[in-house]
Amino acid sequence: MVKLYPYIRCYVSRNVAICLTVLLLTSIAIAQPTTYQVDHWTTENGLPQNSVRSIVQTRDGYLWLATLNGLVRFDGVRFTIFSKSNTPGLNSNRFLCVIEDKQGTLWAGTEDGGVTAFRNGVFKTYTTADGLVTNVVPHLDLDGNGQLYLNWPNAFVYWRGDRFVRDRALYDPQASKYYWGASGRVWKIDYDGVTQSKDGQDIYYPIPSARESIDDLKCFEDRQGNFWMGSLFPSQLHRIQGGQITHYSKKEGAPQGMPLFPFCEDAEGGIWLLTARSFIESTGLVYLKDGRFSLLGREQGMPLARYYAVMVDREGAVWVCTSQGLYRLRKQFITAYSTADGLAHNEVYPLLQTRNGDIYIGTFQGLSRFRKGKLERHVLLEKDQIVQALWEDRAGRLWIGWDRGLLLSEKDELKEMLQQFDSYRVAAVREDSHGAIWAASNHGLMKFQGDRFIKRYTTNEGLPDDDVKVIHETMHGPRKGELWFGTYGGLAQFKEGKF
Repeated sequence: MVKLYPYIRCYVSRNVAICLTVLLLTSIAIAQPTTYQVDHWTTENGLPQNSVRSIVQTRDGYLWLATLNGLVRFDGVRFTIFSKSNTPGLNSNRFLCVIEDKQGTLWAGTEDGGVTAFRNGVFKTYTTADGLVTNVVPHLDLDGNGQLYLNWPNAFVYWRGDRFVRDRALYDPQASKYYWGASGRVWKIDYDGVTQSKDGQDIYYPIPSARESIDDLKCFEDRQGNFWMGSLFPSQLHRIQGGQITHYSKKEGAPQGMPLFPFCEDAEGGIWLLTARSFIESTGLVYLKDGRFSLLGREQGMPLARYYAVMVDREGAVWVCTSQGLYRLRKQFITAYSTADGLAHNEVYPLLQTRNGDIYIGTFQGLSRFRKGKLERHVLLEKDQIVQALWEDRAGRLWIGWDRGLLLSEKDELKEMLQQFDSYRVAAVREDSHGAIWAASNHGLMKFQGDRFIKRYTTNEGLPDDDVKVIHETMHGPRKGELWFGTYGGLAQFKEGKF
């Protein structure tokens, strides 16, 4: 349902000058760290309140957000706000968490009004009068059957059929916290450690959790069945993998001085973690991939804020809930370059990658070159020359068409190829399959063999117009080897020596 289009850009490409297309990018080996495009939404863009506490993507594709001023549905473009003032069935605007159960019901916990369910287009709220222990519901969880349950320090409440049931005997009463993994394992956490249960067998792992922070533990099982757990007191991150416990510390490269809470996994197997969650302001979020931690903070476009939740949607975008609004991170595969990065001018015409990997960039004020990961502002030409065409011939020489002629560069030595002609602007250059060089100009078409001028073709030889802009050779099929020239007067075919 949701096609999550960009709306507000926080990461803005600087004076977009070149978009290196996928075709070009796939042929260039430039090692660069992963960068993200960050989009940001606040009350100025339609949110009812900047403190976004929780997020879920439902099966119909919508994003649902819990805020302290209403429940919000987002389609990627517009926010729809549901509150007490406009929606029957709601008795609070202060939402803390959202989750979808196996039956497709959306559940939302509130700060003061119990639990709200949204099913078949209708909202209904449940309170202590319906079996809840309290109307303060900061967490919602699903059991192994995909059914909702609520876990308070001294009681469990379960949704069964059409009502809430308070029954501690359904789960192990010795455990204080549960996590049902997709692997079929049940992870039970108490004050002394973690117990893994599956098929009637239990494995115990001694990972002490301080009594005062067990309610704030964040647990997560990845697709490989590894169990992750982050705690606040003490600030620790643990992983249970293949029966072994890893305690992440400075030795393992974990960021120091901050608690880490694992939330979700992306398609590449990377783990997204929050720092400090809702307790204090922090500088960003953390990504763990192949044993390496990356902190995404202010330099990557993330705010100093309280971080509440992170989620990866079905398209691979990362959504982050903060006290400063809603953020979306998407991997950036296109890098923009401008004069600030060393480009000769922001108005760019031809691009050419030569056999040695150099990329030549023709601009309104000269020729730039991208070599070995560095951009050289001016090469070969003066900075006031407008470069309109580039071609590398089979001998490795560079042909440069510009607004006052045609140049040939060999070993960085330049030679003027149209000395006998005045005021010729060359718009295109191409070598045909027989090794001849063709140059399209505003005064006809020039043909060269090697570096020797052969002939100029104009309307006298059959061209529709003397102002030639495009050169094309058919490389496949029955028309292979045919030359085509686009002019202001129409399209011309060159075959068997004539137009």
